[in-house]
Amino acid sequence: MQRKTWLYFVLVVAIAAAVGIGLYYYNQDKENEIDMTAVAATVDDVDVLEADITYFMATLRVDSATGEPMDDVAWAKLLKKSDHTPESLREYIIRNQFAVPILILKDAEALGLEPADDIIDAQIAEQREAIGDDKAWATFLQNMGFADEAAYRRLLLAQEMVTPLMEAKYTSNEPTQAEIDEFLESNAPYVTGKRSSAVVILISAETPVEDAVLAGQTALALLEDGEDFATVSDQLTSPGLPVEPGGDMGWEALTSLPDEYYEALALLEVGEVSDVVQTEQYVFVIMCTDEYNLDDGKFDPEAMPSELKEQIIAALPDYLESERPNKYFEALLESDRIVINPMPEGLPYDVDMALADPDLSKLVITDDVLGTGPEAKEGDLVRVTYIGYLEDGTIFDASENHEGYYEFTLGAGNVIEGWDYGLLGMKVGGKRTLVIPPELAYGEGGSGTIPPNATLTFEIELLAVNGDFGVANNGDKTADLPFLAPFVWQKPLSATLISTGKH
Repeated sequence: MQRKTWLYFVLVVAIAAAVGIGLYYYNQDKENEIDMTAVAATVDDVDVLEADITYFMATLRVDSATGEPMDDVAWAKLLKKSDHTPESLREYIIRNQFAVPILILKDAEALGLEPADDIIDAQIAEQREAIGDDKAWATFLQNMGFADEAAYRRLLLAQEMVTPLMEAKYTSNEPTQAEIDEFLESNAPYVTGKRSSAVVILISAETPVEDAVLAGQTALALLEDGEDFATVSDQLTSPGLPVEPGGDMGWEALTSLPDEYYEALALLEVGEVSDVVQTEQYVFVIMCTDEYNLDDGKFDPEAMPSELKEQIIAALPDYLESERPNKYFEALLESDRIVINPMPEGLPYDVDMALADPDLSKLVITDDVLGTGPEAKEGDLVRVTYIGYLEDGTIFDASENHEGYYEFTLGAGNVIEGWDYGLLGMKVGGKRTLVIPPELAYGEGGSGTIPPNATLTFEIELLAVNGDFGVANNGDKTADLPFLAPFVWQKPLSATLISTGKH
């Protein structure tokens, strides 16, 4: 079994992220106010220390742009952007970063697997020698989000044990009946449709279009005279084509045929025959021979045609190679073997989440033109044009610098807060002027040509919401709009929490 992406769970990637930050932040005054030996959770018979969670939180609280710890307001806003509170993020970190390695090692032990102690001991010894004395080693661990070596060592051991554990747990690729039934049911909606047979005439130099169409018309005449469809197909289908005897073309979900073929088949009931269907390379006469649909959306394995079953089940072993471990890790995260204690008061990363709510009293919104198209709401993908002015009238940015427009998800924190709040309720075709105070823009630090504490003015036109241009572009629509991926446990915490550049 090869290493899959599921091997690189958040535990491992978060280490790299913490090292990338390269800066240890911890408030010594607050450290002295709490018991850093307190137990945050118990996993089987192993304690997860509150200290580990606190140090790990410190790595997430570093501003990636400045390398400095975030103040309470910035931290609260980042938590809110990530759909977390201090309590929920603490639980997430306990489960993903510290409990999972313990459970992996415990489950491996139960199966008689020996951890790679010698490999990990050698790895840690090499790291310690490269880093320096005990004090430097302790600082290194804290920079990575660990209070001491114990949790770090468990993490490295668990990383090495994942593959042998998965191989031991799933020694056979043979699916169980329950897995077969679940897989069939989940894929049944994708294979519904019709089965067909066809007379297929290849258009070529030897058989030009006129002759191919004439052959198709001949086939129709024979069928009208009572000839069997299979016999006609065998007689008139061009030789050398990969067509089954009798013209069987199989189920449409398992074939790759010209669009014209499927359009004609969609109009046929079982037993009906099409007119001559001409494509670029072929002429077809099509007969619908069978149809498979879910009965009121309910799946009945006995009603599924055997050919469809076989095709689906053939893909099951490859699917299970990743799905079984995924389900195993999902079960670990929800396991009642993880007992989390209530969050103590006074932790350095605790913050009043009310600080995340912006003061909008200084945000000035003026609708210059009221739009008549779709309305922009939080979570929508919006496309705008804009011009940004400093207080002296200088243009510091414009959408013409970004392919003529700018597109982002409203309310996702991809832009400054003045935009996320100032564009809510705007309709496609509308034009709006925003005067944004520094606390909702770039604050005390400024950005590029934007000076510190700058009030910014933007002239914005809303072109589209979720690809719908409404009246702003004659109803044209974009295709394949991107959507944000769900926040899943494998995703690196740092990638979710650390801010990106904003407009």
